[in-house]
Amino acid sequence: GAAHDSAERGTDAPKCFPETREAVQGELLSHIEHGETRMVWLTGPAGAGKTAIMGSIADECHARRWLAGSFFISASAMKVDRCSKRYIIPTLAYHLFQLDIPGLPTAILAAITYNPSVFDKRLDHQVEFLILGP
Repeated sequence: GAAHDSAERGTDAPKCFPETREAVQGELLSHIEHGETRMVWLTGPAGAGKTAIMGSIADECHARRWLAGSFFISASAMKVDRCSKRYIIPTLAYHLFQLDIPGLPTAILAAITYNPSVFDKRLDHQVEFLILGP
């Protein structure tokens, strides 16, 4: 339910209104397209529109076939799999698994078979075992 296009997030999931926050969206898309930095940190006070911006970015990346995966945390969802960081890495690994990348599904399954307790490890270990390693 945490993916950008999940039914749980619904059609009313936060997105930017047309012609709003264009500078921020343009800068983020430029970073994604040109690889200017390895990470961009979007910060701001509650209610500033961070989720709306990232919802719009996820939709645009999906439309351009750039989106590898997404996870939108929601404390208000009242579901443990949406408000806990515990599910971020397994969900992203699952999204990568579904992509048409030769050998990746086999590598992810092999990593889980080799270390079945990976889902109980710290997030940095999960990233290494489920995403970076494969």
